[in-house]
Amino acid sequence: MVHTSYSSMKPFIAEVLGYPVSRGEIANTLKKISTTLKAPYEEALDTLPEQPLLNIDKPRHKENNHHFWT
Repeated sequence: MVHTSYSSMKPFIAEVLGYPVSRGEIANTLKKISTTLKAPYEEALDTLPEQPLLNIDKPRHKENNHHFWT
């Protein structure tokens, strides 16, 4: 899920990627990406709970000489 507006993405894409893009093109691209990733995402949702080991690393931070998991 994108947590920014298309208007905010537009100058970022132009500056970082060097590609001027319209808000409509951003919307259409995100729609295509969402459609493409729907099946693999649903497969992962179904498969992951059945896995005995996921190899997920939880980040931690140190505060006042104590380690906390975030």
